[in-house]
Amino acid sequence: MKGLVGMAAGRYGGIFAEAARSAAGFTVSTDAQVALVRVLGRPTAVMYRSDAGESRRRRETGLVAITRMDLLDLLLSLPCEWPVPCRSLTGRERRLLRSLPAGSIEIGNGTVIRRAVVPLTVELAAVRAYDWRRGLDQASLLAPFCSRAVVLERVPDDVDALLAEAAYYGVGVVVVQAAEVRVLADPEPFSRQGHKAAGWWFAEEIYAQVSGSAAAGCLA
Repeated sequence: MKGLVGMAAGRYGGIFAEAARSAAGFTVSTDAQVALVRVLGRPTAVMYRSDAGESRRRRETGLVAITRMDLLDLLLSLPCEWPVPCRSLTGRERRLLRSLPAGSIEIGNGTVIRRAVVPLTVELAAVRAYDWRRGLDQASLLAPFCSRAVVLERVPDDVDALLAEAAYYGVGVVVVQAAEVRVLADPEPFSRQGHKAAGWWFAEEIYAQVSGSAAAGCLA
């Protein structure tokens, strides 16, 4: 078991202090950053890897986080860095182009070019829970997006049942008790199944919080 990293500061971050950085069969990138954010209304510690080029481009162009699903669907339908004739788009798609924030596309000479790409990749999300069943339920909501772990403050009496269900859902289990950190189960490595708007939305939600960017058309 490799070293564990500190999470965000504060009382909640302290609960996540030294949550698992890597485990058997699962390794977080060495350049992964850590942040405490809200995901689906719940405080969540995430380990993420930024796209340095896209982050720099967004700062230069003032592009904010894009969290409207209809806009992300449109962006995904456009090839990156390749001109698409505007006349080939539907009327609805051409109307949506006007809702995209500055810096996400470039329009000229009758074509549209997508410039925006996914700004970061979340490698691990850890949710704190007092009740492990609720923790597994909350972590399972993030299954489409990244590897997941639940962090508890003690080893429950029914730990065998916990480990059986955690293995079924592929969720890691970490216990932080006093100064001791115990990894009871490794998180299942995440396997991305293509690029979907929901996955891009998740990345933009995290980006909005870690970058201090105001989200464009937030529907969350």
